[in-house]
Amino acid sequence: MLPWQPLTDILPGAAGRDASSRAIASEPGLYLSTDLGFDRRPDFYRLGVVYTVEAREPKGNWRILFRRNLERRTTGWEHWDIPLTGLSGNVRFRFTTDSYTRAQDSTAPSWKWAIWGRPQVVEVTPGGRRTVRFDFTEQIDRSQPLVRLDKDGRERPFDGPGKD
Repeated sequence: MLPWQPLTDILPGAAGRDASSRAIASEPGLYLSTDLGFDRRPDFYRLGVVYTVEAREPKGNWRILFRRNLERRTTGWEHWDIPLTGLSGNVRFRFTTDSYTRAQDSTAPSWKWAIWGRPQVVEVTPGGRRTVRFDFTEQIDRSQPLVRLDKDGRERPFDGPGKD
């Protein structure tokens, strides 16, 4: 069993700020805009979830753009606008949720805790107008769901209900 430890958050504009000071982007540019939250039903086994957004660079390396740890008693939604500075062309994103449990039996928890709230690429104009450039929810059929288990760390397709 691996003990749960919170990872360090990697947040937009984090220098000298904490997560409570986040805001909707007002500077012109492209942003990945999303909400993070949990299923409303409490789950005794839930310890926390680490949400990570990565972008694939032209050389094939994944670069972490954002990482946020939500602890087990978190309620409500957190909104984040993640700057897409330095990215261009056809960009591939990876949304990861690392769920941590106190259960010894991996079939005990529901695992349906982590929720991404309508991630979108938005453009903010100099006047502050927001225009959606890409909606991940509307393109969900183009996504590839994968699982990465602690025992080997490799990504692979899900085996099926009750197996991963």
